[in-house]
Amino acid sequence: MMSSTTLAPASRTFYHPQAVCTRTSQAATGSNDSLSVTVPSARSWCRPAREGARAGRAARGEGASRMKMRTIGVVAIVAAAALALGAAAAMAGKSSVNTRLNGWKEVPAISTDGHGSFRAEIQGDEIHYRLRYSGLEGGDVLFAHIHLGRPATNGGVAAFLCGGGSKPACPQSGTVTGVIVASDVVGPVEQGIDPGEFDELKRAIKAKSTYVNVHTETFPTGEIRGNLLKV
Repeated sequence: MMSSTTLAPASRTFYHPQAVCTRTSQAATGSNDSLSVTVPSARSWCRPAREGARAGRAARGEGASRMKMRTIGVVAIVAAAALALGAAAAMAGKSSVNTRLNGWKEVPAISTDGHGSFRAEIQGDEIHYRLRYSGLEGGDVLFAHIHLGRPATNGGVAAFLCGGGSKPACPQSGTVTGVIVASDVVGPVEQGIDPGEFDELKRAIKAKSTYVNVHTETFPTGEIRGNLLKV
């Protein structure tokens, strides 16, 4: 005689081309002192395969979305890098110099109340400048130049700022603005710069080997001066 019965369920999932099916089996086992019997029973059911297809499409959509976000991130990084390189290149082609002018920087030094300032931006093949001065004691202002020369030395004229060449006459005091191009470079030939050698003038400016000089009637070699330094 069977003394106990145990129901042990088990399930297995299998796939059909048009459905996803699950089979559940249940075995009844009984035992007594001398006999053990197992009676299997089984049933199965299926759900439409389109549910699995929808799940697959959802998974693929999520993966595509992640890929799109990664692509957008890479494009943004590349664009930012390109902008940074463009900015760096633009800055590499532009530089600024300035100076304060007074009589003590002349060689030999000049005692005068005259003073001024100069600022220029080197942009490719052009030098855009602004010269200001006032308080000069030497009478009429004759001209103002950029000269080739280190501090405490005198050098030849490289380009006119006012009073000569293609530049307007110099005011007695005030502000002079203009642009220097290759045709404005006049030398100095005896110091290695030929007329029109714009790049040579730029090299001299960047090497701190140029100065601005304002000349007057009383002080024709220069009343106020300042050596150009990079900003």
